[in-house]
Amino acid sequence: MESTPDGISFRVGQSTLHFRAAPAAQQPFYHIAFAIALQQVDAAHAWMATRAEILPYAADAPIADFPNWRARAFYFHDNNGNILECIGRATVPASQGVFSAASLHGLCEVGLALPDVAHDCEEIAATYQVPFYARGPRLADFAALGDDEGLFIASAVGRGWLPTHRPAERHWLKVGFEQQQQPFELELS
Repeated sequence: MESTPDGISFRVGQSTLHFRAAPAAQQPFYHIAFAIALQQVDAAHAWMATRAEILPYAADAPIADFPNWRARAFYFHDNNGNILECIGRATVPASQGVFSAASLHGLCEVGLALPDVAHDCEEIAATYQVPFYARGPRLADFAALGDDEGLFIASAVGRGWLPTHRPAERHWLKVGFEQQQQPFELELS
């Protein structure tokens, strides 16, 4: 962890997550997911439950099952109200030993609140060479771009984020990533 007057940074697996200080009148929130191995979802859920309140996916299901994505996930808030997710994917190798913070492989999803999902996603796909996610969906108010290693989860402004259904809000966001071995930065304001 590194803290400066302008923000705070965390190293999570192969990724660095940086939050910058927001103006006092704003309370931005984001949706971010961390990659874990599919076979470690239950252990990760138990580990996280001792550190944060788990947000139930449904009344009878604390863990979401996404068979089309070959994934399972659970959600929780951080201390600033961000909606965080641990998503286990079949493509992520399992860590050795007991689940711990070192078992987080890095960021694998970043939520984008967009005014016009269909149009804005087409622009992102063309500008940054990021394809629509092959496993979908591709709806008027929701779409996923990328692959199993990293996704932009595009939600229409005002559409509810899982599992809280809190309406997506657009706040400043910058994501640095590589696509086809070329570095990019996507910035939304």
